[in-house]
Amino acid sequence: SISKGFYKGVKKSGFGIILGTPKKQMPSWVENLNITILDTTKNSDYFNVLKSLDILVTYYDKNRYFYRASGVISDAGSSGCYIIAPDYPLIRHQITWPVSIGQTFSHLDEIEDLLNQAFDHIKTYGQDNQWLWRNKRDAQYIAQLFNNLL
Repeated sequence: SISKGFYKGVKKSGFGIILGTPKKQMPSWVENLNITILDTTKNSDYFNVLKSLDILVTYYDKNRYFYRASGVISDAGSSGCYIIAPDYPLIRHQITWPVSIGQTFSHLDEIEDLLNQAFDHIKTYGQDNQWLWRNKRDAQYIAQLFNNLL
């Protein structure tokens, strides 16, 4: 579960937690937490939530995502989020290549330190410093890669 005590060591004052989820998929126990819950049922709502975030912290079931990339991470990176995600091979590659847009964790107890590092990164480099990452994912760059193969 998420508790306030977990975040007491986080540097940023005014820190808040936002959970974006389609309302039909939200577990009832989440309503009792001290977090903001935003409905992401519509695509526009989903992208508005991602654009409103400074940092995306996500967790995926190892059995389902160990060798699978994440669409949410791609969308969040394109929206300018700094990303903290599990250290699975494809997810690590997804957020560290061709430039880093976040960090990975092996254990949940690392998240507090990673959040502090994320705040320092944003303070130093600014929010939405992901343009180098996005440039390597646009149609022109991908077409150039294919052209080089021919």
